[in-house]
Amino acid sequence: MNCKYKIFNSRRFLIIVTISALSLLCIPFAEIEAAESLCEGGETVVVPQVRSGVDQIYQGRYREFLSGVEDNFPIPAEKRQAFLSPLEKYFPKGFQACRYLGINERSNLISDFIVQYYSPEGSVYLYMISLQTTAGIRGGVMQFHISTDFAEIFDLWK
Repeated sequence: MNCKYKIFNSRRFLIIVTISALSLLCIPFAEIEAAESLCEGGETVVVPQVRSGVDQIYQGRYREFLSGVEDNFPIPAEKRQAFLSPLEKYFPKGFQACRYLGINERSNLISDFIVQYYSPEGSVYLYMISLQTTAGIRGGVMQFHISTDFAEIFDLWK
């Protein structure tokens, strides 16, 4: 497991959290397949764990999101807090809007996503890589990174 984080607390803040799993691990989220995505542009997302994870962050259900992550691999308490603290402090009730900025199907099994979450306090960007479930091998979110720095997220997506 590779986890890295930096947090800068100031009037204009920067949140950076990366969490990834070994290639055989996935992040199980509730297998909720909503008829509609809560975030604009999510209707075409075929991996249910991506849609439910994106929606959980939008709704401010950060601990539920991480619980899905921790079902598969443990996250050290300090890294867990590095993810939760800024989000719960600045966006305790979630966000007012969200949208998928990019959906990139890198192959028939691997996709990555950029999602923007908006509130009057500012925007937060999420990058996710997912694998589809096929041949009896469970897929899901394999890595995610969240930041207030769009350029950093976009560099991961390129």
